[in-house]
Amino acid sequence: MLEGLFRKKIKGLTAIFDIKQGSVGGALVLFKAGEKPLIRYAHRISYRGNSGGSDDPAHLVKTLRHLAEKLCTHGLPKVLKEEPGCRGVDRVVAFVGVPWVNIKILEHPVVSEKPITITDRWLHSTLQNALSADKKEDELILEQSVVRAHLNGYRTNDPRNKSAKRINLSLFEAVINAGLAAKIQETLENSFHLNSVSLRSALLAAFTVVRDHYENEDNFLLVTVGSEVTEVALAREDALVAAEVLARGSHHLIEGAAAQLHTVPEEVPARLSIELQGTASVDAKQTQSTLAALEVDWQRSFDTILTKLKTVHGLPRTLFLGASHSVRPWFGKVLGSSASAVHTLTREPFRVIELDGEELLHHHHIHADVVPDSPLSLQTLFLHKLGGGGR
Repeated sequence: MLEGLFRKKIKGLTAIFDIKQGSVGGALVLFKAGEKPLIRYAHRISYRGNSGGSDDPAHLVKTLRHLAEKLCTHGLPKVLKEEPGCRGVDRVVAFVGVPWVNIKILEHPVVSEKPITITDRWLHSTLQNALSADKKEDELILEQSVVRAHLNGYRTNDPRNKSAKRINLSLFEAVINAGLAAKIQETLENSFHLNSVSLRSALLAAFTVVRDHYENEDNFLLVTVGSEVTEVALAREDALVAAEVLARGSHHLIEGAAAQLHTVPEEVPARLSIELQGTASVDAKQTQSTLAALEVDWQRSFDTILTKLKTVHGLPRTLFLGASHSVRPWFGKVLGSSASAVHTLTREPFRVIELDGEELLHHHHIHADVVPDSPLSLQTLFLHKLGGGGR
């Protein structure tokens, strides 16, 4: 709602990085005044630590450096028609997700005997006082935002310069380890020869774009399946009210299937495609049996998250799904199955809306050489909104 507090005009070439546990994506995006943004180049790299895990910041930073080099040596020559190099990018923005950030979401009521006039200064002060009291010394505030406001019981899209005695704000905060933030910024600043790199919350960007581009959906779940974790956010009346993390992502599915099918992880996406097409072959039947068992296992873990969320809030039927192209159909099938009906207020299965490049294509352009990547598309549209090109 109040992203305009931090609005700056965006134009020229921007390097966007999506930083998650288990993978890092990067894109080169062209912004022009009055035009839809164009994703000119994109690439994603998965990473695992020496012990098989991906929660070591050192491996994250190493992968980020590798990805930045990829954008410089392969991406920039395509965009700028020049020799490989890292110059020519106007700005760099990194969107950081769990578990590298900690999320806080809360309702903040303010009651006064006399009307309070809401100014930018009052909002900033309220954010800091409400959210920063328990911040640790080694933490850096990545993002603080007012995502919804009610004045005297009535919702308003922008409360600034208005007065009220009863104010209720829905607040969002993302914090990151200060040392990790410094390493991310240093890596990208050195790679692109820039003095400043912006860090933002991946969850807030995704929620904002979904909320604004699907105006008829006031209540929804936003499920983002990453390589190592699945993030589940709940929105009610256009405000984030809760977020939970499931410590299982696409790697859990792919590696589990590979082990049981006695194949390599790289072959699993093709097996997934065959199974979803219902091809009646021996291999397909074996794949179907294996995936059915994995489906039950993943659904059981996901149910735990949903049960926690619905205990307090109740769950809407609409579910937006963000996942990589290779596994998105499988997760869409699982989440939209009849088993999900026990969780929704309407007692109907989730209505799954897949967030891919094609779904959002009429709001931005993707070059023909680029494989759609839903997080990078969402982050592109978020920056477009901040730059004055959005609604």
